[in-house]
Amino acid sequence: MQQESGNRFIAGAKERSLREESRNTASTVSLSQSRTAHRAGYAACAWAVVFAAVSFYWAVGGIAGVNTNASAITKLVLARDSGWIAIMWGTGALKIIAGLLALALVRPWGRAIPRWLLLTAA
Repeated sequence: MQQESGNRFIAGAKERSLREESRNTASTVSLSQSRTAHRAGYAACAWAVVFAAVSFYWAVGGIAGVNTNASAITKLVLARDSGWIAIMWGTGALKIIAGLLALALVRPWGRAIPRWLLLTAA
């Protein structure tokens, strides 16, 4: 009788240990995925801001790197075409919005925005 209760105790302890180990493994995986998601969100935001800065730089008259575009675009930028300058300001603003959207997916303040809206916009 005593041996039987001892065996049940050991079996119960093993079962509890396995459940706890399973939970720890799951939380480690989700923590790792969470870190990766945060890094991706910050990287996407930084990338969007860098590209927005280039658009704003060209919109205010900068010419460095403009020749890396198609020749038709380069001509419009160098000629300071007002329509093209407006497009550069607009695309720069859209890139900033994209960066904020990337942050909203990983920052606590982004939880105020419905998830379906964030994922649709992304």
